[in-house]
Amino acid sequence: METIKLVAQKRADIGKKASKATRSENLVPCNLYGGSENTSFAVEYNALKKGIYTDKFLVFELVIDGKATKAITKEIQFHPTKDTMLHVDFQELVEGKKVKTEIPLITKGFSKGQQAGGKLEIKMRKIKIKADAQNIPSVIEIDVTPLELGKSLRVRDIVTNGYEILNSPAIPIVSIAIPRALRSAQSSQG
Repeated sequence: METIKLVAQKRADIGKKASKATRSENLVPCNLYGGSENTSFAVEYNALKKGIYTDKFLVFELVIDGKATKAITKEIQFHPTKDTMLHVDFQELVEGKKVKTEIPLITKGFSKGQQAGGKLEIKMRKIKIKADAQNIPSVIEIDVTPLELGKSLRVRDIVTNGYEILNSPAIPIVSIAIPRALRSAQSSQG
C-alpha cells in the first residue's frame, strides 16, 4: 500500500462562499470523517492532484495543524466542464475498523487466446473490497496468461489476501474475444 503525504490547513469558515474563496487561493476544500471528529481543511491543488490522478490506490497521510492522520479518498467532486477538483471527502483509517473502497485492477501477461489471434477485453477496471487499513492493496493484478479463446476470468477467480471482495463472484473481469475473421476460419474448417 503506497502512501502520499499532504500538508493541510484547517478551515474555520465553511459553506459555499468560504469554499469559493479557498479555491481562488489554489486550494481544494476537503473534509475528513470516520474518526473521533470531523475536520474541514484545505490542501494545495497541485499536491492533491498527484494523489488523485493516478492508476493506483493511495493512502494519504494528512498533516493538519501538525497532527498526522491516515485516510483514503471517499468522494471527489469535479467541476462539470473544466474537470478540476471542487471538493474531496476523506475517510480516516482507524486501526481495527474495516473500510469499503474500490481498488484498480491491472492485467499482466500475454494470454494463450491472444497468441492464437484473440482480443483481450477488459470488462472491469476497479473492484470493490472491504478490508482493514493495513490490508488494502494499491492494485490487484490479474494474470491472464492461461486464458484461451472465448474464456473469461471472473471475480471469483481473484485470490484475496486479507480483504473481502464485495462484487458478485459471477461478474467477468477479462475475456478473450474471438475475432470474426478467426471465427469464420474455424467454422469453414469444421
